[in-house]
Amino acid sequence: MGRLDEAREVARVWKRQHLSVLECCPKLYHDIRTAIEEGRRAVSILNLIDTALERPPSPATIVSAATTAFDEIRALVTPEERAQFLAVVSAVNRGEARPEAAKTRLFGLALRHHADVLLEGSYFDDVRSAQQGA
Repeated sequence: MGRLDEAREVARVWKRQHLSVLECCPKLYHDIRTAIEEGRRAVSILNLIDTALERPPSPATIVSAATTAFDEIRALVTPEERAQFLAVVSAVNRGEARPEAAKTRLFGLALRHHADVLLEGSYFDDVRSAQQGA
């Protein structure tokens, strides 16, 4: 695989996985972004992505990734939807709701507004699986 093909593969994988990586391991998320900016070898970057995805997310990183994902669709949602999402995040932060509630609410918003930027990635795979199992 040529260098240009490697760069395209990294870009394709990163586009699909970046929010999942952020949710699992914020430190590696930043390390990966730096590695991409520095033009490191694709295999090194892809290995970092795999390593990050092997880590379980914490409640704090779930909320952090959800708010970052929300920022990607903020322009699509109504003020009421924004307020409802932020209310769920506040409830999570107060311990009154599970962290997954913020992500589930965000998934609903992404579906409603056809937010392909979120729906085409792996970020909601766990939500989809949970809904199929219910």
